[in-house]
Amino acid sequence: MPKIRTQRTKRPPEGFDEIEPTLEEFSKKMKEVENESHEGKRIVESTWPVFRIHHQRSRYIYDLYYKRKLISRDLYDYLIKNKYADANLIAKWKKPGFEKLCCLRCIQPKDTNFGTTCICRVPKEKLEDGKMRRQVLRRKVVVIGQLANYYRLLKEHPELVNQLKSLSNGKIPVGTLCKGEKGLRDGKY
Repeated sequence: MPKIRTQRTKRPPEGFDEIEPTLEEFSKKMKEVENESHEGKRIVESTWPVFRIHHQRSRYIYDLYYKRKLISRDLYDYLIKNKYADANLIAKWKKPGFEKLCCLRCIQPKDTNFGTTCICRVPKEKLEDGKMRRQVLRRKVVVIGQLANYYRLLKEHPELVNQLKSLSNGKIPVGTLCKGEKGLRDGKY
């Protein structure tokens, strides 16, 4: 967040007056998002709008200086120093392959559950289409449901499981859990 300007602070360089309304608009949007209710949202979902506005503001300054060359180096340095833009994010945008990076969290594998990067780092042509993704998820849900039934069966009938294990060298015969409680009772005899 940018510092508050007072009479004792250094005056901004020439050209700041032209971009100040846009920067104030970004700060108003940021305040609205920060004051928005977070009820019913996951923690990460509530931070997404903040990252989006932060990205837009940094991208706006990056484009003004590097792409369109409308602001001076002094003004750019002033904006970076006063935290109107993220210097680390802009440094990544200058490197090949990181031009469309949305935030720095996307490239930090330690912030993810499986040590991977964010979905925004995967090219669109390599993403699966929506229908295939739904089928894969549906299959996973079915398998999880089956495993939950097996676990419930093992938990509810430990005496049958122990008897069956003692009859078959310490292992439950293949296919007995698929038949449910009836399979456990039949496998015992």
